[in-house]
Amino acid sequence: PGPRVLEEASTSTRENAMLSLPMARQRGWTKIALVTSQFHQWRAWHTFRKAARDLGYQDMQFTVAAVPPDADFGGLQLLQEWARTLGLGALPEAPGPGPLPLLVLPALDSLLRLFHFARELLAIALYAARRWV
Repeated sequence: PGPRVLEEASTSTRENAMLSLPMARQRGWTKIALVTSQFHQWRAWHTFRKAARDLGYQDMQFTVAAVPPDADFGGLQLLQEWARTLGLGALPEAPGPGPLPLLVLPALDSLLRLFHFARELLAIALYAARRWV
């Protein structure tokens, strides 16, 4: 991997694009790799492409690199917090005895993936309505 810009002040993908692209421009970069989750790839690419046009950076090109599917974006931590809140104790990290049957863990993971998928669909609709993609 080459040089990177990590912008941490934004609260949305659009803000991230509007803050990151001028940093990339200052460095003379025209080819940008966006690293994000598989659910977020489409919106990230389209948002950055539209933001570049809005900023007058027509020469910028974007590729999207997905993080590995098993990378944790706080999902396991969220499940752990839910389990503690519900009084279930800690979720098992590996097969073995634990407060939840191991059959429940795939269901919780599927629920979390469904949440991320639904959230991304709603975000795409919102971004389209605002003409950010």
